[in-house]
Parts: sequence; structure tokens; C-alpha cells
Amino acid sequence: MLKLLDKIRPRPGMYIGYHSPTHLDSFLSGFSFATNFQSSEIEQPNFDDFHDWMDCQKTKLL
Repeated sequence: MLKLLDKIRPRPGMYIGYHSPTHLDSFLSGFSFATNFQSSEIEQPNFDDFHDWMDCQKTKLL
């Protein structure tokens, strides 16, 4: 978590939008949730072919 804060410190607007303790708290809570969720045993979908799928969808719309 300290490494993340070191990355946020120089450009907080890029990560949290506004220089606000509330926004920082929300960002860190979301980051913590995502980290815990990702490390859980729930299988994550494979998005390797997502770019190709999107290309096919765009050509269908044209």
C-alpha cells in the first residue's frame, strides 16, 4: 500500500481526481477491495480475445 501511495503522491489528480482525503479514502478502499477480490478463488474471465471480438462487433455495425 505504501508503494501505491508513493505513486499517487506526485500526481494525485491522475488517480483520485481531486486533492481530497475523501477521494483518496474511496480510491484506497476500492483498490483494497479489488486486490482482495482478485486474489480470491473466484475464477476470472479470460479476456485475451476481447480486442478481436470488438473488431468483429464494429464491422457488424458498419
